[in-house]
Amino acid sequence: MKMYKKMREGDEVVTVRVDGVFKGLEAEKIFKMQTDLKLKVQMSEAPAQVKLVEQVSANTDVIYLEIALPFPLANRDFVQKRLYVGNKEDPELVKKLGLYDWSHKYYAFLSEATERPEYPPKSKLVRAETKMNYWIFEEDPNEKGTVKVRLVTCQKLNGNIPNVMINKATSSIKKTMIEPIFDSYKKIFGVEITK
Repeated sequence: MKMYKKMREGDEVVTVRVDGVFKGLEAEKIFKMQTDLKLKVQMSEAPAQVKLVEQVSANTDVIYLEIALPFPLANRDFVQKRLYVGNKEDPELVKKLGLYDWSHKYYAFLSEATERPEYPPKSKLVRAETKMNYWIFEEDPNEKGTVKVRLVTCQKLNGNIPNVMINKATSSIKKTMIEPIFDSYKKIFGVEITK
């Protein structure tokens, strides 16, 4: 895996990009783990709570989730609007969105913060903000059973954690966001993965 960091103009927290190549798995299954809430709660680093707020369309929903942070930090909660699409399943939508026109199979998953009056911030939790969270799971056209994964993310955790500390902690993003997915893939689908 390779990781890149960039401070975008006007942002207080760093944007991170991670590129990885994994053998022995399928892009479609990773994509389902991200989009199917029944699978999301089975993941090894499962959210403390996840609820479907609204199914906007076949490719868009709004979810509420809470993630547990280690003591002494308070848990964070998010309200996210998510868009998910496969280029072979929804070619018209891929074209409309201006996504990659690749002949091989890939899946895109995008989420960002939104607000819903029925899910206001709670006093015991800190409302975090997903500024951007974009994933692409791409089948390698030259090597069967190999998936290229790209993540671009910028998360504002809010609360009493200084942004300097959050920016410093982004170096552990591979352990906190990437590796749990592949550990979960093994757990859910019973498959060994080579990184």
